[in-house]
Amino acid sequence: MDRYSHRAIPLLALLMLAACASGPPPPKTGTPAYYWLSTMETYGAGAYEKSLEHLDKIMRTTDPETQKAGPLRILILAGLARGYQDLAEQFQFGAESIKTGSTAAHRRRSDQYRAQAANFALQLSQAYEKFEESSPSGNITIDFPFPTRGALTPPPVFTRVGQGQLIPDMEIDRMQAAILQRGVLREVAAAVGSPGDAAQAQARMTKLPLEAERGPFLATIGEALYETSAIFGPRGRGETPRQIHQLELAAKALSGAAGPSVKAILAKVEKDRKEAVARMKK
Repeated sequence: MDRYSHRAIPLLALLMLAACASGPPPPKTGTPAYYWLSTMETYGAGAYEKSLEHLDKIMRTTDPETQKAGPLRILILAGLARGYQDLAEQFQFGAESIKTGSTAAHRRRSDQYRAQAANFALQLSQAYEKFEESSPSGNITIDFPFPTRGALTPPPVFTRVGQGQLIPDMEIDRMQAAILQRGVLREVAAAVGSPGDAAQAQARMTKLPLEAERGPFLATIGEALYETSAIFGPRGRGETPRQIHQLELAAKALSGAAGPSVKAILAKVEKDRKEAVARMKK
């Protein structure tokens, strides 16, 4: 049993007992409605990787719950991919900052986090392609609350990692959770048209469901696809074909996006794509 199961079971049991006492019956175990309830429990706890497990089960069905699950899943994937990428890059910066002594601990962490970032980046690209197939036009229905965990400012220990300091494992675990929660919070805020402004995004999401404009949502996904393409670049895993594919998807998303930074990001996408294609020809 994972560390969140002991929290989820009592809450689900209480909700089911309350539903039995008055109102409609509780969702049947194993149904999309049940997994959505489980998603909201882990999402509220900031346990986003566990949330993805529940969302994946919903997405395998054709139930109406998939309309709620799809946007949340793609934003969590974007947040986790960028969060793990931030961790990988910070540990890499830390290794490069060490002038004397071993850099092995920092490089090992960087490699581990980059592998996790690559995994979620690939899932993000697949999720975006499915999203475009199922929702090619129109606004995006947001039917989940603003994250209750995380902050847009990284914890102080994040800076210490980049300076090459050795950090105890327990402190790294807390930092990892904070950075991943920050990643998801950042993506959700941007998706509802409030990039970098958590308070404004939370205010916009007080009344649900929210019909979010498609332009900012696509800008958020396009930027995430662009940023995570670096995971496969020469400074990352050196997987040029995957980098090109990620950049092509970023360009597609950004072509339908809206926002003041879209044009600048598109220019960066095209520049990186040309450089990646040139490397492939060598």
